[in-house]
Amino acid sequence: MEIERDFFRPPGACDELEFLTSCSRCGKCVEVCPEESILLFPLSSGARLVNTPYNSLNLTPSLYFWKVLF
Repeated sequence: MEIERDFFRPPGACDELEFLTSCSRCGKCVEVCPEESILLFPLSSGARLVNTPYNSLNLTPSLYFWKVLF
């Protein structure tokens, strides 16, 4: 079952429920992203999302994402 969301997960992420249970929230994806387009949700986003990665295409556009989406 897919959860509705208004953000993009990093490339290669599985469906949302599986992602939330398998992500260790370590932040390594942020460190290794060559385009620096991956951010982590802050505590204000709630316990379910805190420290999980997302792509903010408005703040940090990713060329990879634009190639995949369009």
